[in-house]
Amino acid sequence: MQLQSLFCFAVVFAQQLLHTRAEPLCFNGGFANSSSNSCVCEVGFSGSDCSSVKCGGNPFDVTRPVVGQGSSINDCPCGAGWTGVDCDICTSLTSCDTAYKAAGGQYSSTPGSNTTLTCNSAPVVVNVGSTSCIVNDSALTTDLGDQTLVTFQRREKPQRSPFANENTQNNDSSSISLQIWNNGTEQISCFALPCSSLNDLDSSHLYAQWDCQNISCACLPGSTFCDSTVNGSNSANLTSFVNSITGNVSVRCPPTQNEETGAAPVSTCAITQDGISAMFNITGDIMLSSCAFGECVWQDDFTGEGLNKTTSSPSSSASGGSGRAFVGWMALLVGQMSMMNLLP
Repeated sequence: MQLQSLFCFAVVFAQQLLHTRAEPLCFNGGFANSSSNSCVCEVGFSGSDCSSVKCGGNPFDVTRPVVGQGSSINDCPCGAGWTGVDCDICTSLTSCDTAYKAAGGQYSSTPGSNTTLTCNSAPVVVNVGSTSCIVNDSALTTDLGDQTLVTFQRREKPQRSPFANENTQNNDSSSISLQIWNNGTEQISCFALPCSSLNDLDSSHLYAQWDCQNISCACLPGSTFCDSTVNGSNSANLTSFVNSITGNVSVRCPPTQNEETGAAPVSTCAITQDGISAMFNITGDIMLSSCAFGECVWQDDFTGEGLNKTTSSPSSSASGGSGRAFVGWMALLVGQMSMMNLLP
C-alpha cells in the first residue's frame, strides 16, 4: 500500500514538473502567455521567447525589422529624436508626441485632462523608463576587445505606459529587466522583482535608486559570451555561472546621492550585484557612464501622482510631492537636455 502511494505521488510530481518545464523561457522582461506556449514581449523585443531585437526606428513603429539571435544591431539607425541600443530612448520633449501621431495614435478628448505625450529624460522613472549606458571598466574592455553596454528598463506602473495593451502584465510589483551587450549583440538578459525605489528630486542633481530582489539571468542563444561553439569551451562555464546568479540587485543613477558641488554627473549609474561583478572579475560596483535616460509619459502622469511616488526612505529629501520639487525637476530636466543638445 505504501509502495502504491509512493508511486502515485511520483506520478503527480512528474506531471507537475513537466507542466512547469513546459512554461517557455522569456528573455528581456517578457512573460509567458497563459493561452499559448510563447512569450509576450516588451517593447523593442520580439520572437517566441523575446530574444530577438527590433532594429532602428522608434518604439512606436510596429513595422521595424527584427534582428535575429546572435546578430548585431550596430547597423540599425534610430529615428530622429531617439537613441539607445534598441532605439527606445526619447531625446527631445517632442519625440514621443511626434512618433505616437505618426503611428496613428490619437489622444483622449476628456475635458480637464492632458494626455499629450512628453519625454522624461531624467533618471527618475514615472511609469516605465529605459536607460542605456557604457560599462566603464578598462579591464573589461581589454578582455572583451569591444564596447560593452548595459541597458535596463525600470517598470513602476507598466499599465500606464503608452505601450501598454491587453497583453501587458498586470503586476502590482515594480520590476527591472537588464541586458548586457557586446559589439552590438545582446549577450545576457536578467530580470528581478519586486523592486522598491527612492527618488530625490530636491538634490542639486536628480537621483534615483532601485533595489530589487530575486534576480535571475540567462545567456542569449548564440551569444559570444556563452556559446562554446562561438567562443571556445570556456563559454560553457560562463553559461553555468550566469544561470546561477541569484540574490538582489541595486541600480543607482547617479552612483551617489550627494547634494554637494562636484557630485557625480547625472549621466552615470552604478549597479550592485555580486554575481554579475564576479562574472566580469570586477571588484565592487559596476560603474556605468554615458548613460541616456528616456521615458514616454502622459503629461498628466508627469505632473501628477508620478511625482508624488515615494518608497523606501521616509526622509523629506526623498519625497517629491511639493511644488518646489516639481519645478526643480523640470528646471534640471530642461537644463540637462540643453547641455546634451537634446532640445529641438
